[in-house]
Amino acid sequence: MRNASQDVMEEWKNLDENWRKKNKIIERPPTLNIKRSSYEMSRHRTRPPTYGILRKTDLVCIDNSEIGKDANMSGRLAYCIWVYKKEYRKRHMPKATLGDKILVAIRGEMRRAIVVGARQHYFIRKHGIPSTDTNNIVLLDDKENPIGNRVLGPMPSHLMRLREKQPILQKVCALGKKFF
Repeated sequence: MRNASQDVMEEWKNLDENWRKKNKIIERPPTLNIKRSSYEMSRHRTRPPTYGILRKTDLVCIDNSEIGKDANMSGRLAYCIWVYKKEYRKRHMPKATLGDKILVAIRGEMRRAIVVGARQHYFIRKHGIPSTDTNNIVLLDDKENPIGNRVLGPMPSHLMRLREKQPILQKVCALGKKFF
């Protein structure tokens, strides 16, 4: 029983030598190359990227609030319930990106949070805005103040540019020490 690669090898042998020289075809049989995306080829990524933060997207809380630490230690991460953004149609929830306010469910409670790190697909990344391996959030209380008093992980420096438009981000950026 012959397979497709044997048929290709047979056809390659039957080509005329002059025709190969004239068309500058190299003297080796073709290989079956599988094209891989740049994400699969990179070694430093640990999780697949997403197209944005939607409903039921898992989120890692990177501030030092008690509820955030409990959620991360228990393995039951916070997840998105709603995205507070104006540009959406009825029954179409928008995708959250860096600096957006979302509603999350964490340890049986509903809390507001700010997205401070997004795992984005390379098709929708913008130039100069870095992507992270996890979707990171900072939890907010009812008065739109951060619950924790420190941000433990690094945050994108793009948030510093967005803080003029959103006063909540000024408070969140003041808590962070590491920016990339």
